[in-house]
Amino acid sequence: MTDMRVEPSELRSASGKIKKAVGKGDDTKLADIANGADFGHGDAAKAFSELMATWDVAVTKTLKKDAESSAEKLNDNAASYERSEQQSQNHFTGPAAGVPGPLY
Repeated sequence: MTDMRVEPSELRSASGKIKKAVGKGDDTKLADIANGADFGHGDAAKAFSELMATWDVAVTKTLKKDAESSAEKLNDNAASYERSEQQSQNHFTGPAAGVPGPLY
C-alpha cells in the first residue's frame, strides 16, 4: 500500500477553481460569432452558424453541468475524508475530547 495523503482543503480549492472557470463560460457567446460572420456563401454561413450553435450548447450547458458535478464530487470527497479522519481519531480517543474510550 502506498503512502497517500489527501488534503481536503486542496480538494475544495480545486472545486472552487472549477466553479470559477465554469462561471466564465456563461459569458461565452459562440452563437453570436456565427451571426456576425460574412462568408459570402449562404450554405457556408449556415453550416458555420449551426456549428457555433452546437458549440454554444456544449460549452454553456453540457460541459458546464459536467464541470459543476465534478466540483461537487470534490467537495463531497473532502467532507468524506474529514469524516473518516474524525472517526479514526474517535476510535482511539473516544467520541468527545477528554472522554476516555470504553473500558474493557
